[in-house]
Amino acid sequence: MSDGEIVDCIDENKQPAFDHPMLKNHKIRSTPSSPPNDANRGASSSSSPKMVNLRRVKCPKGTVPIRRTSKEDLIRAKSFMESFEPIRPIIINPDEEVVEPPGRHVAAYHNRPQTDPQVHEQFYGIKGKITVENLSLGLNQSSASQLWIESGPKDDLSAIQAGLLVSPTLFGDNKTHVFGYWWGSNNGCLNIRCTGTGFVQTHQDYYLGEAIEPASQYDGEQHYFGAYIHQDGGTGDWWFTMYGDINVDFGYWPREVVPYLGTGATTISWGGLVQNTPHEISPPMGNGHFPDGDFKKVAAIYDMHFMDEDHNLTTPHVWMDFGIREDRENCYRLTRNDFDNDHGFSVSFGGPGGSCE
Repeated sequence: MSDGEIVDCIDENKQPAFDHPMLKNHKIRSTPSSPPNDANRGASSSSSPKMVNLRRVKCPKGTVPIRRTSKEDLIRAKSFMESFEPIRPIIINPDEEVVEPPGRHVAAYHNRPQTDPQVHEQFYGIKGKITVENLSLGLNQSSASQLWIESGPKDDLSAIQAGLLVSPTLFGDNKTHVFGYWWGSNNGCLNIRCTGTGFVQTHQDYYLGEAIEPASQYDGEQHYFGAYIHQDGGTGDWWFTMYGDINVDFGYWPREVVPYLGTGATTISWGGLVQNTPHEISPPMGNGHFPDGDFKKVAAIYDMHFMDEDHNLTTPHVWMDFGIREDRENCYRLTRNDFDNDHGFSVSFGGPGGSCE
């Protein structure tokens, strides 16, 4: 690639996902068997943020792009997992005090789980246009703008997170990268950085971990990445799709690796997550500014929708009880915005970080 990154075109049936013990006999799916009822995925006006550019690899038919993992990559990945609390789910319980692991902080907009045991709310997808921000982080810092889905008991949760991540430790640069992460049966993987990655790459041109550009400009032109996690009603697999001016299915997490998500998710969230080694200076979130009501001066997630049991998209303010989770308001905040035609339903979030412990 132009920045020196090496991407190999791998036989789709020999990719790292199939080293996972649960996927030894898995038959790859090329596309979702039951696409969501979402014909207009990402219509926008001329005043809306512009979609980012992704570099095309153009692998031959029958192969998929996999970012080559060097010895340095493995060292960085090992350091990332050892230095940080793993990017595990944010278990949301309205009756519990918000306490994040040391070094991790969250600002998120989420549904409030039902306290009535007779009510079982399930979600089958979540989407949003995430603004691309240009951050300068220290070696032991990471900052993500993302979507979450979760389900299952607290001690054995299944979850998927996806969106945009800046992590010099993991990627060796300060660029913004596409990421996807899963957690299930007390195991997990970020992108394709593990043995038995669990994520099945299907697209021939675009891949997880890719650096994206351009970034949004403070008080200037805004750019977004459309992230869409949705369940295939036919197979139960969870697909990760980039949507907007173009729609790209990167691939999917088979239901086998996230067993409690087999029949949908019970918790969904939009927002930001930062991590650092415990008791050190915390990194900025979003674009490093608190939300102030000006869309050109803060990070945001636009066009927020979730998928209901009929696989139709619904905005999160229609019938659900949603709330804001902020564990360090002095460092990071999130604001729900009123609906408008350029941004749909949205949230703004971010903050400078600092001494947040």
